[in-house]
Amino acid sequence: MASSPIKSLVSKPVVDPLASLKPLYLDSDSSSASSSSSTTIPVQGSRKRYRRSPEMAHVYSSLDQMERELEMIKVKMLTCRSAHQKANINGHVERILEMCKEVKEEVAKKKVKLEKN
Repeated sequence: MASSPIKSLVSKPVVDPLASLKPLYLDSDSSSASSSSSTTIPVQGSRKRYRRSPEMAHVYSSLDQMERELEMIKVKMLTCRSAHQKANINGHVERILEMCKEVKEEVAKKKVKLEKN
């Protein structure tokens, strides 16, 4: 008698890959603060292990900065209550888009330079 596929699925342990992740914000009062601009976000070292070329270090630091800015925008969007706060968030979004454009241009220049070599 063969074992049923449901039994084989039930007998396997379920591993949650997100269980090992640490929260970005350790203080529980971060959502109640009226000014979230003072909240600091720790840098996650996920991109650091891929930094092998020193000429791309500026690009990676810009990407890390954009990641921190996007996390701040996410927090601000969750706590936003007025039109003035929404306007500030839109200003932050525009600044991040400008940073993204600059990084994209820099990467394109370096890509052309590498292709010539």
